[in-house]
Amino acid sequence: MVSVNGNVINENTLTAVLALCVEPKEKYLEAVGRVFAHKDYRSVAMEFYKYIKYNYSGYQFDAAYPEENKQTIDFMISIGARVLA
Repeated sequence: MVSVNGNVINENTLTAVLALCVEPKEKYLEAVGRVFAHKDYRSVAMEFYKYIKYNYSGYQFDAAYPEENKQTIDFMISIGARVLA
């Protein structure tokens, strides 16, 4: 699995999507919606996390998820993200 422009590619097949809003002048990055993964959410989310960490180092990153999206919130906690109630 590799990240290409915010998409996860596995053997030339699109397996996940994450929309990002990027403001380079402000060094601001926001997830728009959530990670849509065909399968294996945790691995896909980790690939996106590595992509963002590498390509947007020093940016403020914000994402908002409803409390029902436990899978994403648990992932964000696992990587040490600050989660607000």
